[in-house]
Amino acid sequence: MARHFRSTKIILMALFTFLALSDASMIVYLFDSASSSLSPQQKLAAQDAQIKLLQADVARARAIRLSMPGTKADCDRFDDSLPLARQGYSVITTEFEQLGRESGLQISSLDFRPIDLAARGMTELAVDVKVAGTYKSVVRFINGVQRSHNYYVLDTLSLAKDTAGTPGSTGTVNVDLHLKSYFKGAT
Repeated sequence: MARHFRSTKIILMALFTFLALSDASMIVYLFDSASSSLSPQQKLAAQDAQIKLLQADVARARAIRLSMPGTKADCDRFDDSLPLARQGYSVITTEFEQLGRESGLQISSLDFRPIDLAARGMTELAVDVKVAGTYKSVVRFINGVQRSHNYYVLDTLSLAKDTAGTPGSTGTVNVDLHLKSYFKGAT
């Protein structure tokens, strides 16, 4: 029995020593990690920088809120400047034909694909225009489209093949234009 008590005592002492060493190593680890963290001055400087960033965000949000009436007025002016859907096709056709004549080029096709944007009370119109003329006349036509009082967004511009194959047509450039325009109301 004494032998059993002695072996139990040795096991308990070894276990206690192991736990004491574990606790000591944990204390050393926590002390090292606490001493390597930021000093109070560094923490204060970091918090001040964070506060300045948040104040700048709040100031920007206030500026946006104050500019909202002007932005709404600009949007209303844009909406009012759009042609009505029932007359928009003829407005675009007439304008492009006039620009083509003034530029000295030929419009070989003019196609429309409407997209109803009912939630916004307008129609988006995809316009495909195929033109042929000199480089200078194509540039004049595009400049006329850019300066138009109507709104056009030029999506793509690409050179097209000369399908006519007309002999002696050197200097002629065939261009496909893909634009978007907008009408007020639905089609």
